[in-house]
Amino acid sequence: MMVALLVVVGCPAAAERITSDAPAPVADAPDPGADLWQARLRYAVAIRSGAERAATGNLAYQGVSPNDFSLGFRAFPLLDRHLGLEAGLQREAFALFDGTSDVTGGGLLRADLGVSGRLRVARLLGLDATVGYAFQQVPLFGAATTFQAIGRHALRLAARAVVDLGPVMLEGRFEYPLVLGTTVAQVGSSGLGAGGGVRVHVLQLDGLDWGAMADVTWHSDTTTRAGALATQRIVRAGVALDVRARRAAPVTTGRVTLRLTIDGAPAAWPLIVQTPTGPLQVTTRADGTAELPQVRAGVLSVKAVKDGWLGGEAQGELRAGDELALALALTKAPPTVGTLRLVLASKDPAMSLSQTSVAIMPWQAPVPAPDADGVVTVEGLAPGLVSVKVSAAQFVPADEAASIVAGRTTELKVTLVPIRSRLPASLSGLVRSARGGAPVKARLEVLELKKVVDADARGSFATEAPGGKYTVRISAPGYLTQTRAVSVRDGDQVIFNVDLSPK
Repeated sequence: MMVALLVVVGCPAAAERITSDAPAPVADAPDPGADLWQARLRYAVAIRSGAERAATGNLAYQGVSPNDFSLGFRAFPLLDRHLGLEAGLQREAFALFDGTSDVTGGGLLRADLGVSGRLRVARLLGLDATVGYAFQQVPLFGAATTFQAIGRHALRLAARAVVDLGPVMLEGRFEYPLVLGTTVAQVGSSGLGAGGGVRVHVLQLDGLDWGAMADVTWHSDTTTRAGALATQRIVRAGVALDVRARRAAPVTTGRVTLRLTIDGAPAAWPLIVQTPTGPLQVTTRADGTAELPQVRAGVLSVKAVKDGWLGGEAQGELRAGDELALALALTKAPPTVGTLRLVLASKDPAMSLSQTSVAIMPWQAPVPAPDADGVVTVEGLAPGLVSVKVSAAQFVPADEAASIVAGRTTELKVTLVPIRSRLPASLSGLVRSARGGAPVKARLEVLELKKVVDADARGSFATEAPGGKYTVRISAPGYLTQTRAVSVRDGDQVIFNVDLSPK
């Protein structure tokens, strides 16, 4: 026999408060595990449908209950807010009508108590897992459509995922009762539940975070008895008042004030502040000041990005909730290098110093070409002696030295001599006998120049030659011939004496 009935779950007199719990951990909040406890009072409308098939007949029912209340509580006092307890209670009135006639009714109860663990998976995502005891009543009817509340004892396995975005929190739930037994002999029962909701922050008052939540829960229950099978599906949609007691986040930041002066005057300049969380770039204002209102406590250092100045660094320790003032006073660093000013000139004003190259040792960088006035300026030279080599087309190469002084400009004047106006070197000397030192009238041959010079009766000789390296052969009758290597420069006066050994 099929009976279509309407179920109204609860009138105000028959309904009781229920505890359905749901603390929402804030994923990676400023202070991890900041929830001390959480309570939730929910009012919902339940949409129920059910059916029972037995040898004596079939029963089907469906309806809406406007008064479905639940209350939940959750707290995490252990292991830095990662381990705690949760409890829930739900009581609903159940009434079965056939048209306008009251057929039967009663009350249904759900209660649970368990241990919860909390895990943060990512910055905003938190997971809760609960293991505990659950007592759940489901309706069962006899042949005379008599209401019975069948209770089942179960090991409750539940999980919850929370995405906490600050003012908005998203929640998803799942539970599975591992049935241990029922209150009526030879009656079996099983079930499943899932749900979720969206919580919106309303206000913060005396350390309590008050929020409103839209919530939906789905339950499925099955009961078997002596060949009879009863099933019910319940969807509860409602709103909840959600309260979280939160531990105040500890103060971990402080304020940093910066002041910069350059040669005693305030200045706007970029600074690099090294904080415990990484470097920050700050630019001071025209009055030389800058502020960082929230900086993680710890050791800080600040550096002025300005090379060639002293006093560009400062360091200090910032304590949480305090203010740290750092001052930088930059002064010009003393010079560590000097400058060479090379002035080139030609001994023949009619000849141009084109294609002139300059090399400075031990300076490794290229030297700029002379300007129109023949001036070459080289900066950044280390103090000490440097060698200056100058070469130009149709001019005799010049090799000079200069002394570099830090912070000063050293001027060196070099006058280049045209090759065609070179002054010859002068070579002179005496040729003597290696035995007794008597003068020897010898002949001297400059092999490279194919030039022959004869010494006089006193053994004296003299000649001229362009600057260079030469081989001189000295010979005389009765003496062993001797060869000498001579190196001269233009304009040099070289004197060398030769002692010939008799044969």
